[in-house]
Amino acid sequence: MYGYGNYGETYKRTLELGDILGLQAESTSGKSYILLEISDYFPKSDVLIYGGVSPTSFFHEKGINDKEKDATIVNLERKILIFLDLPHYLLMEKLRPILSHDSPITIKRRI
Repeated sequence: MYGYGNYGETYKRTLELGDILGLQAESTSGKSYILLEISDYFPKSDVLIYGGVSPTSFFHEKGINDKEKDATIVNLERKILIFLDLPHYLLMEKLRPILSHDSPITIKRRI
């Protein structure tokens, strides 16, 4: 489920586990501030804050190197991802399989 609300509008909804929320508004309207303030209510270990993220840097995240699968395992279970800047469209394209929640495990192999 994707939820988008225009900043300034009344937006009441209970987010369920696995829901995705995005804020859309004019530049410098306080979107990051709101997200950072809300993130204080969650354990720091569950909140991942990203400034600028290139299309591939997200996949070089620290994780467990699995030589058998030739993959790096990054556990995003119960994680809150906050992008302070608009993510590159290629990054969002690469994250789409993860964000869709089609499977609890998504494998992105190294090439």
